[in-house]
Amino acid sequence: MDHADSIRTYLSALRDKLNTGAATEHTHRAALEALLQGLAPGLRAINEPSHVACGAPDFVVTHQGATVGYVETKDVGLSLDAAERSDQLKRYREGLHNLILTDYLEFRHFVDGEPRATARLARWDGRKLSRDADGAEKVASLLADFLAQAPAEINTPQDLAERMARLAHLIREIIVETFRQGHESSFLKHWRLDLAGRLIAGLDDPERTPEFADMIAQTLAYGLFSARLMDTTPGFEVREAADLISETTPLLRDFFYQITAPQLKKEPFAPFVDDLVTLLRHTDMGAVLADFGKRTRQQDPTVHFYETFLAAYDPRLRETRGVYYTPYPVVDYIVRAVDHLLKERFGCPEGLADGSTISIPNWDSGKTTRDGRQMRKTRDEPKVTVLDPACGTGTFLYAVVDHIRQRYMDSGNAGMWPSYVRQRLLPRLFGFELLMAPYAVAHLKLALQLMGQDLDEGLRQTWAYSFADPDRIGVYLCNTLEEPGKEPDHPLFNDTLAAETHKANEIKSLLPIMVVLGNPPYSGHSANKGDWINGLLKGKLPDGSKAPSYYHIDGKPLGERNPKWLQDDYVKFIRWSQWRIERSGGGILAMITNHGYLDNPTFRGMRRALMDAFDEIRVLDLHGNVKKKEVAPDGGKDENVFDIQQGTAILLAIKHPPRQSKLAQVHHAELWGPREEKYRRLAEMDVETTPWQLVQPRAPFYLFTPRDTDLLAEYDRGWKITDVFPVNSVGVVTARDKFVLDFDETALRSRIADFTDPANTDEFVRQKYLSTRDGLPVSEVRRLLCKDSQLDRAFVRSAYRPFDRRSLFYHPSVLERSRLEIMRHMASGQNRGLHLCRQIVSEEWRHVLATDAVTDDCYVSNKTRERGYTLPLYVYHFATADQQKQLLDASPWPAGEGGRVPNLSPAFVAELETRLGLRFAPAGATEAGEFGPEDVLHYAYAVFHSPAYRARYAEFLKIDFPRLPLTADAALFRALCAKGGELVALHLMESPALNRLVTRFPVPGDNVVGKVRYDDNHRRVHINAAQYFEGVEPEVWAFQVGGYQVLDKWLKDRQGRKLEHDDLEHYQRIVVALGETMRLMGEIDEAIEEHGGWPLAA
Repeated sequence: MDHADSIRTYLSALRDKLNTGAATEHTHRAALEALLQGLAPGLRAINEPSHVACGAPDFVVTHQGATVGYVETKDVGLSLDAAERSDQLKRYREGLHNLILTDYLEFRHFVDGEPRATARLARWDGRKLSRDADGAEKVASLLADFLAQAPAEINTPQDLAERMARLAHLIREIIVETFRQGHESSFLKHWRLDLAGRLIAGLDDPERTPEFADMIAQTLAYGLFSARLMDTTPGFEVREAADLISETTPLLRDFFYQITAPQLKKEPFAPFVDDLVTLLRHTDMGAVLADFGKRTRQQDPTVHFYETFLAAYDPRLRETRGVYYTPYPVVDYIVRAVDHLLKERFGCPEGLADGSTISIPNWDSGKTTRDGRQMRKTRDEPKVTVLDPACGTGTFLYAVVDHIRQRYMDSGNAGMWPSYVRQRLLPRLFGFELLMAPYAVAHLKLALQLMGQDLDEGLRQTWAYSFADPDRIGVYLCNTLEEPGKEPDHPLFNDTLAAETHKANEIKSLLPIMVVLGNPPYSGHSANKGDWINGLLKGKLPDGSKAPSYYHIDGKPLGERNPKWLQDDYVKFIRWSQWRIERSGGGILAMITNHGYLDNPTFRGMRRALMDAFDEIRVLDLHGNVKKKEVAPDGGKDENVFDIQQGTAILLAIKHPPRQSKLAQVHHAELWGPREEKYRRLAEMDVETTPWQLVQPRAPFYLFTPRDTDLLAEYDRGWKITDVFPVNSVGVVTARDKFVLDFDETALRSRIADFTDPANTDEFVRQKYLSTRDGLPVSEVRRLLCKDSQLDRAFVRSAYRPFDRRSLFYHPSVLERSRLEIMRHMASGQNRGLHLCRQIVSEEWRHVLATDAVTDDCYVSNKTRERGYTLPLYVYHFATADQQKQLLDASPWPAGEGGRVPNLSPAFVAELETRLGLRFAPAGATEAGEFGPEDVLHYAYAVFHSPAYRARYAEFLKIDFPRLPLTADAALFRALCAKGGELVALHLMESPALNRLVTRFPVPGDNVVGKVRYDDNHRRVHINAAQYFEGVEPEVWAFQVGGYQVLDKWLKDRQGRKLEHDDLEHYQRIVVALGETMRLMGEIDEAIEEHGGWPLAA
């Protein structure tokens, strides 16, 4: 039967079924199967319902056992345009080389995801099937092209990685679906139980099914990739994989022994595995590996392959795990530093090449006798055991091998190399890795290196190591940060996995590790939240004893409301490595990590704990913090050594056995400038020639960065501002500004009324007012709002941005963080206070502004790490939190107006009274010998607006709340109170001076804010093409508060809006306020100089 006859038969079968009126998508599958199988001898169109139910395409078309392509069907009459836009089709198009989408009448052919051809046989109007004139011919041509598709030849790591990743992603999705439906095979079920029992606790929890699916999909992809690299024949089949995978990787090898062809065919993802095999069969592996052994990421195909694979497979996985390649100059510097320190500090003349052993008496074997006693013995172990606890693709271990091998090459000892590798290298070189992809790449990379594949042709044979049983590369699949597991009671399905886990546990807890090195992941949203590692962070050792906690400082809790940065993965890896070195009795921790811990106050407990644990700490700050917008000291560009935003630093921490000092000596060095310049400097320097500067960390922050210690002591004598105003909090976080805030209160009230109107459905108001990603429980919130009889009180003024007050619907049910316990004191309008940042990433500290309303978190800055805190001047008697209630109950001052008391520390007030010889009047000063609460606020405000204060203490103001120096000079105090009071009045728009406008708005127009620009020649601020404010001085235009350029920010926040008369006046009053602020700031410095200058007279 020719194609025309086949198509006529097919259409006839469709017509018969459609005319019954009971046809479904499945009704026509037999006809389509017959059509496809009749196209050529040996073709099979396989429809496996159980596979389809788990997410596989409807048909797999094979020819003599090899996959030709896939067909996805939809019912007659359903929109193929809609099907194309579905997530399912997007996955298929991204992952499958050859695909047809059809509703049985129209056929759409895709090759590598791109539309190739479309053809239609007929149309069905619900009653009659009408054939297209040339439809049969076009469909026959499309199907012929479908059958003719052959995989393209691949010769680059990037192309191969992207194609494999797309197929692996499809495998992952199908595995997830099989578990969701409860149709998983015994093979998958046993592997999951074994992995959960041995390696990754909790992996068998239902919500972690995608994580397990990742492991299997990546194991299949990388196992086949590794096998293909070792294959010297033109052909390649899945059944060959187990024999081809190196014996140095027993876990991968055993996995492929178990998933034999009969087992694989039962899995719904089997066709995609066949596609992976076909892909690899059509890959020029010689071309893929052409640059193996080169020094850069772009040249090393194994690394390039891995990074490209992960980006295409699931970029979120890379972000979650903080996976980034370490540049060779960084790795090389660290490896050379470790080698030098081993020689100079630990009596190992051969450094990393040291192959000597030590006897360990009373060795804890990790086993117990039948009566429960520990089995102990004397055991010989390598002295210099090296571990990378987050080894990724094996970059650091590769560099260690390279360094040692170069030593042998330089001395001409090729004959000793094989025995050295077998007896003195492999037994003491270890790595841990959690992700299957880099685990497989690390094994592959190290195996190829030891086989000499990274060397020139002339050297390869001389230095090639031949692996033999029982050799294995010491990289283990495990989660470093999970507790070393106990041997499970139940037998395991997988003996190789049991052996892998047993050895990983032994390395984790028993072997005397002397060197821990690497580049651990940086991930603020850590996926490693186990009790064991969190116990270590908090000073709880596995044996139940105590150690210095990262959450305490000098025996006291940090007092942080949310010390989330201590949960970053890199912090956990440093803590784990510290524990491992301490357990060994001595050694070297050598890592490159995020540099945030060097001076961030949240890490002060960590810094002190490291000083307690080690004798010598050296940090080489490589800077490059994009978030901080770091600039080199000479004003030049500063770049990161990675393609990331966080700045980085190299940490070298040395612990001698026995301990030689009470606290570690800390040395600091730094590199600034372009990336390539940093690489050059790292290549030229070693640990001895690095320009170290001795740092003397001191309480309370124990900073690892150089500071002027005399100036720091002077600064520390001031009062931390949160100790002056003890009731304080981070500002309000709405998470839905467009819904709860408005320039116009009437519009806001109308919006909330519409939101709560019972006539509107939940879905209607959600779509109208909230973003698609907003998780607000609309039904519950609407119910709460409708029941609230005092809803009118929720409409308040909000200090939103500098000089920008807006109407806020201040109701906890619709705010992400209402900070009610603090902001209720500001909501009445009878209060004022300070709003400032605890830390800054900006170059200059200007992060303080007076407030008199409920204050937004971003009032002063919306930059990362510049969270804003509100410090009210007064607190009122409400049903308050314990801290506030204690303050009110313990207050030595009677309640004043409205039942309020000053939010001031009695100890601070007492010290100020003593210094000044004045009496504190809690209701406000009325006599010459008194000062009141507002005087304190004004004094602090003046000091914080002193340019000299900001410059003198600039480096300290970046790392914690500002400190307020006290003066003993009453005249200076009065002068500063006056200046501060003027500033507060200006910034709260209360000053009479604001009425003396210095600008004009001369051109009539629509007043709609468009493109905002400043013309410094004419001192004009243009709000659109025609209109402008005139008379704005350049320095006033440029004036900044916190992270905002005030005049620019105010206008840009109103782009597209019409400025009303009040707006035009308000903007001109802001211009006055900023000009007066600059004048007063100069006068504050003059007043201080007139009374003796800095430091303030104490």
